Amino acid sequence: MANAYAESGGVISPKSYINGGIVLLILGILGIIFPEIASGVVVYLIAALLVIGGISFLIMGIKSTAGKWGGIALGIVLLIIGVLMGIYPIHALVGLTVMMGSFFIIAGVVSFLLAYSLRPTKGWWTPIISGVLSLILGVLVFLNWNSTVLVGLFVGIELLFQGITLIMIGKLAKIE
Repeated sequence: MANAYAESGGVISPKSYINGGIVLLILGILGIIFPEIASGVVVYLIAALLVIGGISFLIMGIKSTAGKWGGIALGIVLLIIGVLMGIYPIHALVGLTVMMGSFFIIAGVVSFLLAYSLRPTKGWWTPIISGVLSLILGVLVFLNWNSTVLVGLFVGIELLFQGITLIMIGKLAKIE
């Protein structure tokens, strides 16, 4: 059977789960092997996104008639934060580390919810493993939040396990 149908009526596309899982798996391995580089990539990617968002809001604010000053103000704030993150990446990593700890805890909870929603299908338990690991990573981040390699390493670990989870779900969906 090409697709597995959950009792709730949803469709699991095995190929997209497996392909997405492979991409996450590769990125996770690279993040684990090169945590300093991964940390830098995360900081500069977020900085670039904030600068792009800031420019977008500035343009929107300048061109709009309603909400003009709000758009301009938000654009300036995003632009300043993005530029400062690019100039001071180590300081930005400290703030990102705290945010990452929060992200991992939230990702763990979401993985539990995913497992619950997949519960009638085979392999529903695999997101539970990912969720437990995410929660552990979140706690570890808060216990050692000042390391510059922590963000890259933990993002790599998270991507690795999310990739494995997606591959498992895709393979198990093919079996049904």
